[in-house]
Amino acid sequence: MSPVRVYALVEGQTEEAFLNLVISPALAEGLSLWPVNLRGNVSFARLKLHARNLLRQDKNAVLTTFIDLYALRNDFPDYAAAMRKTVLADRLATLESAMHRELVAIGGEDCRPERVIPHIQPHEFEGLLFSDVAALAKTEENWGKSLAALQHAREGFATPEEINGGPTTHPSARLNELAPQYRKTIHGPRAAGRVGLDAMTRECPHFRAWYERILALVPL
Repeated sequence: MSPVRVYALVEGQTEEAFLNLVISPALAEGLSLWPVNLRGNVSFARLKLHARNLLRQDKNAVLTTFIDLYALRNDFPDYAAAMRKTVLADRLATLESAMHRELVAIGGEDCRPERVIPHIQPHEFEGLLFSDVAALAKTEENWGKSLAALQHAREGFATPEEINGGPTTHPSARLNELAPQYRKTIHGPRAAGRVGLDAMTRECPHFRAWYERILALVPL
């Protein structure tokens, strides 16, 4: 049986490291994940170009995405309709459904719909780190002094994925208040390793749904 190759178009270096260091080791033999770093400020035009090339060059591969909802560019398909949704799950469903439609179409006539698994992480990758704030606070020795503040931030929302997308209250902005200050590419993967997939999948339903779809992939 041929292995399953999954190309993941990711927001940046932190998400690339997260997939390599945390997600990939958890995958079964025969399932391989290949992050493609889009280096931030991801427009749909640029994402679509990468998607088209990957889908047409490797016709047996699966394509997924791992990008943030926070500061999503407004050229994403059905963006305006999605932003009118007041329920987070509905907003994500609108965006990911539109992405699926557009990416399957750009993949060519023989692009099977099951080859495309769009994923937008609400509201940021850093939201996942709030799945276990005690573990997060151990990433740096002095972060333990901020444990109560981190716990307070987490308890303000039903799930870590709902920690909101305001300019000063999105997840990474809250982490920037820590001392030493959160440095995304350094602390992000380290904190994710401490928090772990079990906590993330338990606390973050949208992430869990994506992760389970990746785990369930079988050779095409």
